[in-house]
Amino acid sequence: ITLAIQFKRLGMEQLNRVLRVGIIGAGISGLSLATALSSVKNVTTVIHEKSKVLSGRAATRRRDSECYDNGANYISFEDEKYESLFLKLVSGEESSLVTIPRKIWLFDKLGNIKEGDPRYSLKNKYTFKQGVNYFGKILRSKLTNVDFRFESKVTSIENDKDGGWYIIDENSKSDRYDLIVLTPPSPQIADILANSKLDAPELKDHFNCNQDKCKNSSSCIRKLLCSS
Repeated sequence: ITLAIQFKRLGMEQLNRVLRVGIIGAGISGLSLATALSSVKNVTTVIHEKSKVLSGRAATRRRDSECYDNGANYISFEDEKYESLFLKLVSGEESSLVTIPRKIWLFDKLGNIKEGDPRYSLKNKYTFKQGVNYFGKILRSKLTNVDFRFESKVTSIENDKDGGWYIIDENSKSDRYDLIVLTPPSPQIADILANSKLDAPELKDHFNCNQDKCKNSSSCIRKLLCSS
């Protein structure tokens, strides 16, 4: 959303050419970004997703007539303005939307059940009768001009001296993008960047954690991503 606002402020809508944006990951972050960019003129978006389905870690499995959320269990918000945006996006799906009124309980590593953080129990918690991944399907239904590349497992990225960016998956190299955004979990982003051919050697050094100079360095970007 912030990126889309910046595009408008920078006058991207006045460009005489189309700006191509590549998004890595069709989880809720990637889909939300694509939804925000859909309101910006002269921007086309391509989403590269390693699996066959949407929503990333907001995952749902089904057996017979039952569904099981095996990733994120519900959707909640730290900021009321994002909660309002969520409710606006799911407008028309009220028959599917479920509010969870009960407290949160957790399983520890031994399988014991204990009460979760009371701060989270007090928050509004949402899911859908079809499973939490239904939110991703709602977002996709609003994306009419986005190109989805499923089963595109990204291994690295490249850039050129003219400001272009390329996404490399296990099978091919993408066409040129003006901008790419990585939305997977941070350890996966670290792996992608560590394998990437970037025209910025000073940045590349910060991902080589095998070097002694980087092992104990607070400037090691890979370490920062993996510990976030």
